[in-house]
Amino acid sequence: MTTRAMAALTTRATRRRATTTTTTSFSSSLSRAFSASSGEGGDDDGGEGEGNERLLRSLATLGGAYAPFSDWLRARAPVAHPSLVATRVPGMGVGLAVASDPRAAPVKAGDVVLRLPRDVWHPVSADAAVAAARSKVPAFAAHVEDVAARFGARELAMHALFALHLLFELGDDSSSARPYLATLPSLLGGARGEPSVPALWSPEQIATLRGTPTHAAVLKRAKFIAATHAALFPVNPENGQGPAVSLERYAWATATVLSRATRGEGTPYTLMPCADLLNHGAGARANCVLGTSRAAAQGFGRGRGEDGTSTG
Repeated sequence: MTTRAMAALTTRATRRRATTTTTTSFSSSLSRAFSASSGEGGDDDGGEGEGNERLLRSLATLGGAYAPFSDWLRARAPVAHPSLVATRVPGMGVGLAVASDPRAAPVKAGDVVLRLPRDVWHPVSADAAVAAARSKVPAFAAHVEDVAARFGARELAMHALFALHLLFELGDDSSSARPYLATLPSLLGGARGEPSVPALWSPEQIATLRGTPTHAAVLKRAKFIAATHAALFPVNPENGQGPAVSLERYAWATATVLSRATRGEGTPYTLMPCADLLNHGAGARANCVLGTSRAAAQGFGRGRGEDGTSTG
């Protein structure tokens, strides 16, 4: 199925563990979030209007960039479970959870947790990024493909154009995706309790990983990002001008794509506005799956509710 044919991305509670790589799964350890019953659930989305309002109000209440993001999302008519809310989670930034209101309905097996129409995710997809680059800056797109060929990494061109697309859209006040992109975290951690990505750490922070298998992997990733940035944006010694895109911004965009985008068999390579607020937890006890559907009423997945852990 091609990306053009897909109408919606659907996240459903599932009863089985995620055991393959063909379906993108999410899990989390937030209390009460997406707890599922042990019985079989139906395909009824139930309470779509109520669910959307609860979720959208909770996003607006967070303030800052989330208020305009709530309005942006409302205009694109997602479908949310009636108990779904956005909340700040210590050490994890903003995440999705089941409302603490005791009257909030539980997420049953098979319930749709969140459904995103194509208008929500396609503007921040790899397909849109590559198409925009080839249309607006064909010479640069060809340059990126040449760099990927020199590195012997065919998919580098897609990853790089995707990352740069986010930067260009974020810097464009007229971009239809800007309200969402403005909510993306810095990935540097800090006082706001946002998550951090080791590829963006300082040398001193990376040094704390010495003695672990992660240390070499982080150094390799950071070195590769720096090398590809230098190849994509070579400095002209004649005019002394720096690169059009700084290494810091390129590294952030690359880390954002690698840490937040998802893809799999039958699902597009894309960021998922709002769905990317579903936090991961330790282990492989995922009890939600991501799927695609041609029609808004279609989806797949069945839920399990063994321990009440949150899922995304």
